[in-house]
Amino acid sequence: MTVTMLFQAGCNLGEIVSITGHSLRRAQEILDRYLARTSTMADNAIAKLENVLATDFAKQTEKQEASNEAK
Repeated sequence: MTVTMLFQAGCNLGEIVSITGHSLRRAQEILDRYLARTSTMADNAIAKLENVLATDFAKQTEKQEASNEAK
């Protein structure tokens, strides 16, 4: 239960095993078996992906504009 709670709190596997003493493999096995996949988790993942894509697009656009101005 602690492994799943820590993961839901935003901890990564390295942080989790440093607290619980599990191996990385065992902590991943616990998450694979017991972590409930919820629509909230899916929504959060999509929001993160959209943010990365928007940020990357903005950076590319910025670079292109700077390149065009330098010409």
